[in-house]
Amino acid sequence: MRRRVRAASTLTPVGATVGTATILFSDIVASTEIRSALGDAAAEQLRRRHDRVLRGVVEGHGGTLVKGLGDGLMATFGGSAEAVEAAVDMQRAIDREWRRAPDGERISIRIGLSAGDVTWEDDDCHGTPVVTAARLCDAAGPAEVLCDDLVRGLARGRVELSFTAAGELELKGLSDPVVAYRVPWAEEQLALSALPGPLRPVPGERPFAGRNEERTRLAELWKSAQADGASVGLVVGEPGIGTSR
Repeated sequence: MRRRVRAASTLTPVGATVGTATILFSDIVASTEIRSALGDAAAEQLRRRHDRVLRGVVEGHGGTLVKGLGDGLMATFGGSAEAVEAAVDMQRAIDREWRRAPDGERISIRIGLSAGDVTWEDDDCHGTPVVTAARLCDAAGPAEVLCDDLVRGLARGRVELSFTAAGELELKGLSDPVVAYRVPWAEEQLALSALPGPLRPVPGERPFAGRNEERTRLAELWKSAQADGASVGLVVGEPGIGTSR
């Protein structure tokens, strides 16, 4: 979704305040197509569920929810590290919440982050960082987090996350290209889905014989435990048939 955002004037209006913040914009990918496919009632239920999940993440990282955008949100944070961690946790939360949803109801989000001086007026936030964060959100791909170089510089060393260069992006409404970085999180999500040590193949170990169905079931239970909480799996068999292994 393309948003109408504007840079702040050089003059601060009466009653407005100026401060430094990290701005976060999020957006549901293909929200119009989802609404068309599901219908308004189901789409509204999905949106409220999405808003509830992301609001909890924002508040959990000390952020301020500025406003909902219909298919996303705008939030501010006092620190860039907190904003980056919130962005990654938002992606994880959405992935976890909709991991088992039918294809037509599964959603993904994109996120943009920028930092700098902004103007607060009438419970809203204005300024070039707001424009930049919104445009980075528009430029991000599904399940992607993009930030500018200032966010990376401020957060680096305070978060255990990596940043990968996305190049200089020409963003609508901005006169200069923005040096952008991706914040990978999917690799960590895949690592969490790996089987526990005893169930992983060991180099040089002989393969299982006739145990494909059992191992597949154990792998499914492991993924279920990560998504829904603790689970118990019992392996039962006569002594000597390989239950311990």
